[in-house]
Amino acid sequence: MSSTLEATQAGRESQAAVTPARLAFVTSTPLTVSEGSGTYVGIRELARFLEERQVRITTYAPTFWSPSFTLKRLLFNISIAKRLRAEQHDWVVGFDLDGFHYGRKPVAPYVASIKGVIADELQNERGFVRLMLSVQAAFERLAVRRAHVVVATSAYSRDRIVDAYGIPGSKVVIVPELIDLRGWAADVGEPRTDEADPPAVLTVAHMYP
Repeated sequence: MSSTLEATQAGRESQAAVTPARLAFVTSTPLTVSEGSGTYVGIRELARFLEERQVRITTYAPTFWSPSFTLKRLLFNISIAKRLRAEQHDWVVGFDLDGFHYGRKPVAPYVASIKGVIADELQNERGFVRLMLSVQAAFERLAVRRAHVVVATSAYSRDRIVDAYGIPGSKVVIVPELIDLRGWAADVGEPRTDEADPPAVLTVAHMYP
């Protein structure tokens, strides 16, 4: 009995030692649904899910204005890296390209969570937007190469990350986006029985050059 209790206690201590209690979330995506779209919602739901499980989340986001979203992302990452290294975190999670500069000299393990593969997204763009996304993709490439582990939301995204950024597939883990089913059901209400003729498909998307 004594050995069993000791083994159980040792297991609990071991689990506590490897379970991250303090996570830094690094994102330059706007922190509103109207501007940050699905990326923001995914980050928000992940933070809520973890906080409900006693994980402390500190979110780092830009607090300054810039006429260029791309420039804002780069300046934010360069400026925040020193602070991330100085503060105490068990993991630093950067979303999309965010965290690339911290990843150059990480203190806590760095996770690159890719919500949308920028190198894949820019294939559908032209002109100035494509140019700006190409710049962002170059830094997202740095992010995934410097990260200890890369998180993708689907097998498709994992394959695009591997192909576009030249990292091994074994470095990428798939974690589907979280959906708040209770909130979804409350917002949707009773299902409608009428159908469009012909059937309609609604898509909602944002691009941030």
